[in-house]
Amino acid sequence: MLICSPGKSYNEGTIIRYNLSQNDGLNSARVFHISGVKDSLIHNNTIYVGTNQSLPFVIFNEWAGGIAENTRFVKNLIYVDGRVTYDLGKSRGTVFENNLFYGNHANPPSDLRAVTNAPPLNNPGSGLDGFTSLAGYRLTSLPPFMRGQPVPGNASHDFFSQPIPTNRPPAIGCAEWVQ
Repeated sequence: MLICSPGKSYNEGTIIRYNLSQNDGLNSARVFHISGVKDSLIHNNTIYVGTNQSLPFVIFNEWAGGIAENTRFVKNLIYVDGRVTYDLGKSRGTVFENNLFYGNHANPPSDLRAVTNAPPLNNPGSGLDGFTSLAGYRLTSLPPFMRGQPVPGNASHDFFSQPIPTNRPPAIGCAEWVQ
């Protein structure tokens, strides 16, 4: 996912939410590359990094004088069977809040409400071609550690088109618990 803008351009308020990423960042490329943008919000995504992958989860860099400011990663589920690193570069005001970091995370960012428990996913890493093959990323339960704080202006439905609850805290990641 690229969120990039050179220093004299305008890119403010980008929102990336309820996406599912499996084995992206091939050949050691990064999952997120961010530069020169302001006030980006990345929330409720599920990212799976496979066994044979070792790559940056996020790289922040400068582009023609543009430095990322006030990027927020909130309630993302980052499931790593391989290995990921984090390079915050010269970014300013970057915040990680209430994310689930499972697996091999080298130098993870500070996240005061981080969760490291194994997420109750049906079968992570099992996605193939076609939407129906992604059922492995559905939740099998919703334990208390998987509940995150509501995000203002949240979407009405998750990745699988299930409604986001308004009467309780929603799940971390792209899938909501459906009983």
